[in-house]
Amino acid sequence: MNPRINIRYACILVSLLFAANAHTAESAKVLEEIAAAMSPEVVMLTRDGRKILYSGREPQSYRVCVKRERDSGVMKVISDGKVTLLHPGDCDFVFGKRIVAMPSEPLAPNARIVATFEKD
Repeated sequence: MNPRINIRYACILVSLLFAANAHTAESAKVLEEIAAAMSPEVVMLTRDGRKILYSGREPQSYRVCVKRERDSGVMKVISDGKVTLLHPGDCDFVFGKRIVAMPSEPLAPNARIVATFEKD
């Protein structure tokens, strides 16, 4: 089993135990922040839109997944000039100082790409 997953489950368990003993609004706020930090971010692309997933001085690694949805398209991820194509249901790791996601070709008016990304 991936050690990162074990750490994630340990964090969830600690969070739940913390929440069980939480009696203040401040404790609940901390719990929400922990949950948000552990959840992957979601991006939705339509038509020919693009989304910057990361831009910084130091290169970072992200796991990017395209959700299977009706009328979904192929997502193109460009990380420091390297192109990765992700079909619905695919996941991959990308690494770079600038990571941008976009449809590989313009989508139909009712189509969209829903993807998740999280720092590796």
